[in-house]
Amino acid sequence: MSSRLSFKICHTCGEEYYGENSSLYCEECKEKVKQEKQDIIDKKRDPNFFIIVKCYECGADIKSKKNCYRLCDDCKIAKYKEKNRLGRELRKKAGTTKYTNRNCPICGCEFNGYQNSKYCSECRIAVNKIKIRNSQKKRYEIDQGFWSKLSEEEKLRRMEIATKKLLEEENDNT
Repeated sequence: MSSRLSFKICHTCGEEYYGENSSLYCEECKEKVKQEKQDIIDKKRDPNFFIIVKCYECGADIKSKKNCYRLCDDCKIAKYKEKNRLGRELRKKAGTTKYTNRNCPICGCEFNGYQNSKYCSECRIAVNKIKIRNSQKKRYEIDQGFWSKLSEEEKLRRMEIATKKLLEEENDNT
């Protein structure tokens, strides 16, 4: 389907031209507008290009690559501190704090931790090491095709090697 041609008036120079219904510029202005748009794109790619916008809190000038940053550094920090202060006040009103007194189910000691923490710091380290060991054992068990072909002695030997390596790594880290 061919586009319809008609007489139009150029949006920049105001002269009449014969063009498509969707066109806005004559041939001369079309090239100029295209070049101007390309110049703007090239400017934005330049690492030294900045837009200067006003902070909507204090009115200070901000150098920005994008138009969406509307707070200067000082106002950002103040807003962040205010948000944290409000959160603390809400927790105080509700009677909760960031930390609570808890009892460790392994050693029975009382510790001050987050609301979802289960173990004291020493027991948590030990539990994580046990989890790592168990995950390594499971890796060997997952590959049943390879694992089932091995004899029981070979399986035990490989598990001992893996455990020794894990213990050596633990000793090296401490």
